[in-house]
Amino acid sequence: MTFSGVRDHFNNQHCVHCSLVGLTPRSDRVTYEEILQIVQEKDRKLTDIRLEALTSQHQLHQLQDQIAQMQVDQSRTLLMEIA
Repeated sequence: MTFSGVRDHFNNQHCVHCSLVGLTPRSDRVTYEEILQIVQEKDRKLTDIRLEALTSQHQLHQLQDQIAQMQVDQSRTLLMEIA
């Protein structure tokens, strides 16, 4: 492969990578600011997902507590009926 072939291959791979991370292949170089912007956006999305997971986990624990309380109440009712 010639030097220009290697360069073209690298540029094509770079463009594929840029499209995967949401950049347009407007130049051969990705600026620091573009990368930083992408990372910050992905970090915000990840934070949103984590917050949603924590909220869901909290709701699950509340439901588990309610079920446990209902089981205790049911047991007490049965014991009172037997007595």
